[in-house]
Amino acid sequence: MLFCHITTRIKGRKHDGLLTKKGGRGFPHLVFMDEQGEVITKPAGRSVKAFEKGAQQVGSFMKLRNKADKSDAEKVELLTLEIGFGTVSADEARKRAKELEGSLDDAAKAKLAEGMKVLEARDFEKEIKAALPKKRPASQEEAKAVLTKLGEKFWADYQAGKRPTNNPQGPGQTFYQVMVQYGMQTKQAGPARAGYEGLEKIFGGFKQARPQLDRLKKQVEELEAGGGGGE
Repeated sequence: MLFCHITTRIKGRKHDGLLTKKGGRGFPHLVFMDEQGEVITKPAGRSVKAFEKGAQQVGSFMKLRNKADKSDAEKVELLTLEIGFGTVSADEARKRAKELEGSLDDAAKAKLAEGMKVLEARDFEKEIKAALPKKRPASQEEAKAVLTKLGEKFWADYQAGKRPTNNPQGPGQTFYQVMVQYGMQTKQAGPARAGYEGLEKIFGGFKQARPQLDRLKKQVEELEAGGGGGE
């Protein structure tokens, strides 16, 4: 059922602060809620495709959550959906995964492994946020030093196999942008290419992002053609 909350302030109206209560900071704010009005998740983007995918996932989640007798494969499906929505803690998810590991077929094991990768990505996103400076650099020299330090860390993390999620609203954008800027600043094609490809995965489906992504691709290709090292 589609629910629309009109945010015009009307004195004395019940639930006047609903947008803020449900985590909204701007317009439009799209979320999926259950029958109790609790937020389950929000679409990964504002496109029709993202909304349809989110609606399908929420439908599967509601069906499985309310099912009394779940198979092990269905328990895995439910857990991976909860991980994707961010509605289960890392400790709880790992506990439930461990309980299921010994009784799964190969397909369910692969599904669970994908869910664990998302969990690892979420853990890594906390690292990204913790590494970011708490205040703006006071000078260009300081900004350059901050970029170098972050770029070295993020590039090393990337080479070690660490990845953020592809959530457009997560810190992955910052992670990959820093790598691009670091690669350009140090004339290294490796981090610049990896950063561009990461941004392409996150924002490639957004029409408004295409001009900027195309410009970025051209800059990376020019760096590669110029013999930028760091591969």
